[in-house]
Amino acid sequence: MAQNSKFKIAAMAGDGIGEEVMAPCEALLSHVAGEVGGYGLHFDAAPAGAGLYRDTGVAYPDKSREIAANADAILL
Repeated sequence: MAQNSKFKIAAMAGDGIGEEVMAPCEALLSHVAGEVGGYGLHFDAAPAGAGLYRDTGVAYPDKSREIAANADAILL
């Protein structure tokens, strides 16, 4: 792995507990990356889920698909 690699993570909190645990999960993963060194993480929120569907009529919008398609990983 190249030094100072930065990985793009699509963060899809979804509904329910996902909304509560996403921020601490991102913080934990960022802390681990800092401790290990040699790489970084950049999280992009990608809204999706039943609550979004209720509010907008779309469960998985094109913007979230684009974020996921351009990410190195998806965090659910």
